[in-house]
Amino acid sequence: MMDPETFLELPTDTSFMLLAASAAASADLLCSLTSAGVVVRTLRGRKMRERQSLMDEVGAALQFPSYFGENWDALDECLSDLDWMLPVTSLALLIQDAEQVLADENPDQLQIFVSLLRNAISTFAEAVELGEVWDRPPIPFHVVLQADPKAAAVASQRWETAGGSLMLLNVPDKPAGQF
Repeated sequence: MMDPETFLELPTDTSFMLLAASAAASADLLCSLTSAGVVVRTLRGRKMRERQSLMDEVGAALQFPSYFGENWDALDECLSDLDWMLPVTSLALLIQDAEQVLADENPDQLQIFVSLLRNAISTFAEAVELGEVWDRPPIPFHVVLQADPKAAAVASQRWETAGGSLMLLNVPDKPAGQF
């Protein structure tokens, strides 16, 4: 199993982590990361099958400000800012049922979302040192894509085709019904 402390380190690139495991295993990961000091926000892929529902889910999970415009430019701006969540030492987005994200949209919509997430990872990896109130150190920002083992190949194919680079994240899985 990956050490939760890894999530406190700056990523070396803009890769996403693929967790081919049950939702129960992703809940365990969430608890481990939270205990290690990582701020984790869960996004439900089944609630993000269309662009507008993705905007709603991401905006709610990350508590975007009321001025969030619910379009790609506004999402890019909010994902690259997140001032209202600071200070944090590390941030992770856990996208459950990742194979379902934007599944009802044209594939170019997932490409845009992947690009925005990669931009956020890069943005937070750089310190902001302008002598202003919004200055901050570099902040580790990680994206974990969870898919049931039976759907992991579909998730991997969709996200890689959309421009995502994936690393496999190994965590022990729980049998169905075990808590």
